[in-house]
Amino acid sequence: MANERKPPTSYLLPFRLWIGKKLFGTDKLGPHGVQVSPGRMIKGPCHMPELEALRYVAEHASIPVPKVFTTHYHDDRLYIEMEYIRGMSLEKAWHRGYPSQDQKKHIINQVAGFISQLRRLEPPQ
Repeated sequence: MANERKPPTSYLLPFRLWIGKKLFGTDKLGPHGVQVSPGRMIKGPCHMPELEALRYVAEHASIPVPKVFTTHYHDDRLYIEMEYIRGMSLEKAWHRGYPSQDQKKHIINQVAGFISQLRRLEPPQ
């Protein structure tokens, strides 16, 4: 993969990240994610295996993953523009007591199913 051609540097990326932080704030997506529109976020810098894993799982499993719209390179670092999905993190909801016991059991079964799917996936060539 050393000869893999990278897309050109995205010169507008720093501006889009700055505007996103001003419009949508900086505290909800962690240190590496910025919401840039109502339905999109940019995460980065990232590593290529993360992008490849997102695409591979989306293609080969029924596990919900954010849709990847495009990638950007800035200062030779990869940024992934992907679908922004509103909601509270499972960790936060769980600790605040939002899911009922039945809902927690359902969530645990769903996650177990996702793990089972991941284990059955054949590694890409």
